[in-house]
Amino acid sequence: MLGDGFAVIPEEETICSPVDGLIIMLPPSKHAFGIKRDDGLEILVHIGLDTVELNGEGFKLLAHEGDRVKIGAPIIGLDMKFLKTKKLDLTTIVVITNAEGKSFSKEKLDETVYPSDVIIKP
Repeated sequence: MLGDGFAVIPEEETICSPVDGLIIMLPPSKHAFGIKRDDGLEILVHIGLDTVELNGEGFKLLAHEGDRVKIGAPIIGLDMKFLKTKKLDLTTIVVITNAEGKSFSKEKLDETVYPSDVIIKP
């Protein structure tokens, strides 16, 4: 519904930027962030399912709205021990929200990815 994308299952306690860009949205609930690449491509990273209901508990901001970040930069820290007690699915959705008419490709699908891996190519 929101656009083209993919899912990542986090194994570490840090959610990192999938691209170089400007953080354009970081809600108080800390469960998601939006980032805009210099070419205008906008990406929403939504951590887990139903995590908004935690009102920020279990999440720590490592960056702020308006920050310019590089691929792999830490954006949100996860308290995995706490989040596991809540029995929530932490599958993280990465969606290109304005994909129409834009050129990009998704890389490394169905593979283990690391913070510095390029997964959204121009």
